[in-house]
Amino acid sequence: MSLKEIISSHDNFFFDLDGVIWECETLLPGVSDLLSILVQQNKRIYYVTNNAIHSRTSFLKLFQKLQIPAESDKIICASYSCANYLKRKYPAGSKILVIGVFGLCQEITLAGFEVIPSSEMEEVKLGTSQLGNINIEDDIKAVVVGFTPRLNFYMVSYALNCLNQGAELITGNYDCCDKFGKYNIPGSACTIEFLTYSHSCGFTNLGKPERVVIDSVIERDELVRERCVMFGDKMATDILLGKNAGIHTALVLTGVEKTGTYERCEFQPEYVLDNLLLSS
Repeated sequence: MSLKEIISSHDNFFFDLDGVIWECETLLPGVSDLLSILVQQNKRIYYVTNNAIHSRTSFLKLFQKLQIPAESDKIICASYSCANYLKRKYPAGSKILVIGVFGLCQEITLAGFEVIPSSEMEEVKLGTSQLGNINIEDDIKAVVVGFTPRLNFYMVSYALNCLNQGAELITGNYDCCDKFGKYNIPGSACTIEFLTYSHSCGFTNLGKPERVVIDSVIERDELVRERCVMFGDKMATDILLGKNAGIHTALVLTGVEKTGTYERCEFQPEYVLDNLLLSS
């Protein structure tokens, strides 16, 4: 099925961002024209990302800079998913340890929580004589794991001891790797595995491929599931999310997956597109 045929047969479009809409925050070929057509045809556009670097506020600013049509409630990002989950489960003012960058901390702070940010631990270096003297805050309700390029031994040691005291382990995504330009880098799953292996505990994943990411939007906006389609570049997150949620799926080969990789997966997308050019 061509991209034009996909457009005509669906009403609700869910897009991953990295590798589908943009690469390193530069729009990929065809994206601008595609989004314009969808707006003209009164299609609903949602952006679904496991990216926990940005809050919805900072995503909106980036969308405006790139002239991408977007509304705050149509941005389903990992940072917001985590904050929303915490808000439903814990009282306002609860202490939350956040291993992540500003966007994740901002979204959780806006939800009414006291954030203990990993940024304050970036310069801490532990010697063997200090390992038994880590000063842990009392009554931390949850450890939220996102992406940080400055992860260190102190952060994971602090988090591990919070878990020992009964804190819940949460992540906005369980991606094994992320793509930055032409390079792959370790994702949040690596930190989660470090902690779950050390503590023998489970965790709550609030990002793709968990179907709640899509189900919550379908219920809120009263969407017809059969008229929804998920566009993504990763089989294990984007396409599996669509499968789990019972909606149509389109793999775009402008990101992680390439011809020769996705075919080995035990499940397959309904549609495969080389790019989002309307002429393709």
